[in-house]
Amino acid sequence: MAAADDASSVALLRGLRSGAVDFAFVHRVDVCSAAPADLVANLEPVPGTDLAGDGGYSSVWYFYCPKRYKNAQGKPSGHRQRAIAGGDACWHSETRPKPVKGLAGATLCNLSYGRKEGSSRSFNRMGLCMTEYDEEGGDGHVLCKVYRSSSSLAKGKLKPSSSSTNPAASSEQTAAQCYSASKRKATADHPLARPSKISNAQACASAGALAY
Repeated sequence: MAAADDASSVALLRGLRSGAVDFAFVHRVDVCSAAPADLVANLEPVPGTDLAGDGGYSSVWYFYCPKRYKNAQGKPSGHRQRAIAGGDACWHSETRPKPVKGLAGATLCNLSYGRKEGSSRSFNRMGLCMTEYDEEGGDGHVLCKVYRSSSSLAKGKLKPSSSSTNPAASSEQTAAQCYSASKRKATADHPLARPSKISNAQACASAGALAY
């Protein structure tokens, strides 16, 4: 992700935490509450990221949600919990949180969606990615940016598969169809009229002025 987009995302996080901004395209939903394809199926992406003709691969969704520190039994845990509810998939950290350049105290962490498979428990990435933004001294919430991997391998993994018998897996493997469905009008909780095509950074630019 471009540094400008990272800075805009941190500015948006600051604005949300302070209450200075409340954009309809930022969804207040636990990003681990469902498989990402299901999660975004009826939610509007960031204005300007849903480019025509690319099959939805440019679309980006923002989620403002609390960090989870409870295990599968609902008991407090000292470790972040990123397992997807109702399934065996999870968000897997690709790197440790790292500083956002030029913004003291702000961090980002890149994650991939998938599951551990086989005897070696190797991680099978399923073509969906997330960048999580956080900042020291926050309110326990993070800003999560969900998007598709641009690699051809990821696109191949998102094609429907008739071999799956797991309903959750089937849903995940039909991500291409689910993302197409995301072009529908946003739900009543997240109304949004689409403006002209603009960049992700431009969509969040007004948050920067309000957050500082």
